[in-house]
Formats: sequence, C-alpha cells, structure tokens
Amino acid sequence: MGQKFLFQKWIDRLPAAVNIILTFLIANIGWVFFSSPTIMTAFSHLGNMLGIGISSFASENALFYLSSYWLLFVFAFLLCGTLYEKIEKKIFLLFSKQAVIGVGVFKICVFVMMVAYLVSSTAQTFLYNAF
Repeated sequence: MGQKFLFQKWIDRLPAAVNIILTFLIANIGWVFFSSPTIMTAFSHLGNMLGIGISSFASENALFYLSSYWLLFVFAFLLCGTLYEKIEKKIFLLFSKQAVIGVGVFKICVFVMMVAYLVSSTAQTFLYNAF
C-alpha cells in the first residue's frame, strides 16, 4: 500500500515487464527473511543469492534439483503466464463439451503430479511447518 502512495508516479511509467521483475525480486527477498531462523542467516542467504561468498555459479545440490525437476520448471514457466488461458480458450472453441472433460482431466493430472513431487521431496516444502 505504501509503495503506491510513495512511488506511484514512477511505477506508472515503468513497463509491465519491469513491474513483474520488481515484484518477483521483492517477493523473493521477503521470502528469505520469512523463512530464515535468524536475521544473520537471512543476510547470508541474500549474499549467496547475489554471489557473495560462493565459489561457483551453481552448487551440486542446485544442479541435482534442476536435473531432477526440469519438467516441473518447464510446466511452471509455461503455465505461469497467459499461455494456458490462450490454449484453454482455443480448446473450448474447437471441442466445446469434450473440452470441459479434457481440461478437467488435465488439471487433475497436474495436481496429482504436483502432490507426487511434494510427497517425494526430501526438502521441507511447506514453509509453515517450520513454525
């Protein structure tokens, strides 16, 4: 709320892509502070995110997760924008009644796949369990 009061003139002049990137960065920084047990740990994580105190671009753990969950990342990237809505509209126009069943089955399959990834993961995926 305060950002609109203080920075509305500048926010309105920025392209939509820049606003999306700024929102992403602010959300990530907020998540680091929310998920870290101490303030020093949070600043350490932020430093690592900026490349301070690391020896390589990606750790072995990061490469493992990227190679293990690449399909999830591709789905997340493709479906986070308006692409899914456009595809869904075209499917509904082409197939009408059958599309309702097909889209419903697709959404159930994606939900089952996400639950399977969460259950099989060894990392703590639900942040509120930490509290």
